[in-house]
Amino acid sequence: MYKVKLIVWDQTGDTAKHNFNINTSASNIAATNFSVVNTTPLYFTTATNLLSKVKITYVDASGKIYYSNLQSQVGAGNIFTITSVEEYKANEHGQTTKKLKVTFNCKLYNGTSSSVSLTNGEAVIAVSYK
Repeated sequence: MYKVKLIVWDQTGDTAKHNFNINTSASNIAATNFSVVNTTPLYFTTATNLLSKVKITYVDASGKIYYSNLQSQVGAGNIFTITSVEEYKANEHGQTTKKLKVTFNCKLYNGTSSSVSLTNGEAVIAVSYK
């Protein structure tokens, strides 16, 4: 039996790891296709936490892309505040939306040692809901 590990990562550094056991014998013994290597428990107080994250992306003049989700934003004056909410038009899927005005301070990272501090950011966005 061969043990094979597949690791896939995207441009933001998020990874997915899969372990496979490839049975090389002609026996009828089933090989499990998983093994537990390391687990990190996730705790959610409500199901809405699954949809409560904000990712800010910034592209500088040279085309370098920075993301807010590559490192923790806890502390150091990093904030995301919804300053107003109003009804808005349906999106392209016919879902109802809300128009949000937001302000934020955060640190953005490009996956290397390079980072950018974003202060007094403002945006108007629309989000769908059920």
